[in-house]
Amino acid sequence: MNIADIEFTRIRSLGPGGQRDGWEQFIWRQVAQEPPTANAKFISLHGAGGEGGVECYWMLPKGTEHGWQAKELLT
Repeated sequence: MNIADIEFTRIRSLGPGGQRDGWEQFIWRQVAQEPPTANAKFISLHGAGGEGGVECYWMLPKGTEHGWQAKELLT
């Protein structure tokens, strides 16, 4: 994944979760750009609740899931 220079402290606030929600959305948008394999399906859990901290995951063709959890390190 190639990410340009970003000033992470300037990530915008989104909804009731504020900057934390903005950070999580930033992460899943980056992850969604690079499928791990052909025919993988990207699933975002943003705002779904009950996801156990997982923000998004890739469902691979044979049913395996590769999940991502974003940790906010902003102050």
